[in-house]
Amino acid sequence: MANPDKQKLQVLSNIYKNVRNIKWKCMHPGCSADAINSHLLQQNGILSNIIEEGHLYEMKTKDLFRVDFGEMVEFKRVGITKAISEPLFCNNHDTQIFKSIETSPVNFDLYRTHLLFSYRSLCGELRKKTRTLEMHKKVLNSNILNVDKADRSNLIHFTNLGIGDLTTIKAQFEREVIDEKKIGNFEFMVFKYKPISICVSAVFSPIQPDYSSRTKALTQEAPLNNVYVNVIPQQNDLIIILGYHKEFFHNWIDRYVNSWKNLDENQLTASLTYLIATRVESWSLSPNLFDRIPMKTKTLFLKYWNENATNLLTSQSLDFDLFKS
Repeated sequence: MANPDKQKLQVLSNIYKNVRNIKWKCMHPGCSADAINSHLLQQNGILSNIIEEGHLYEMKTKDLFRVDFGEMVEFKRVGITKAISEPLFCNNHDTQIFKSIETSPVNFDLYRTHLLFSYRSLCGELRKKTRTLEMHKKVLNSNILNVDKADRSNLIHFTNLGIGDLTTIKAQFEREVIDEKKIGNFEFMVFKYKPISICVSAVFSPIQPDYSSRTKALTQEAPLNNVYVNVIPQQNDLIIILGYHKEFFHNWIDRYVNSWKNLDENQLTASLTYLIATRVESWSLSPNLFDRIPMKTKTLFLKYWNENATNLLTSQSLDFDLFKS
């Protein structure tokens, strides 16, 4: 008879593979075509500035058979075809919607440019949550895994709430992105610094400590407040676009966005470390930059992430800088 633990791990592994292999549909309203694997930040003109020998480094979930003592993530070298990407849109809509930010030169001062980068970030987060929901459902329905049904049902409930929030905001983005209505529902700020070989395209929901519980924050009627963030490496600059919906934000978000102004080199790397250690998952580093990070610092980073993966509180703080020796 197979080892019960190994049997369960194999079932979980099969579920993950099954969900990864689902043919997702295009996220354009009304389109039923299959989605292609879309880079959240385009390959030419952005990723090409930090790719080395066709690869980048990212933080990825470990193979289930190699997970020890709760260490769920690790750094992995990934090929360009899989780097910072999700199945979002069909080829037609992926090309059509984002043409103006996929064709050089990109005007990073335009509101529509900020809108398009942020819209794609939001769609990436929504797709990840949809994939997570499918995984939770399959785990719940597995007789072999025999999970706590109440606990898993709560996870499904919270994931559905997150999907609902993002779907609401997605529709508001699409009024401006697709219908091209000049509403101006979103506020963006752009910062330019000396180039660093990192890219980010993500959305995060900062929860303030004065919420009595995470449950309260996730069951309120209005969507959670979100920050849209894109860190875009160019040949001569690192461009950082931060934004939020004008109706759904709080003072912490305003302070956080403005905290990126006029940073010196040490403040910039500290802010980038805080961003990718506490807030977002969709980011990549060049192999050269990754190799320069001391092993001790990489270990601290992974330890912090493994211990705080579900921590959305704004009160998080770090005592290390990933980019300093």
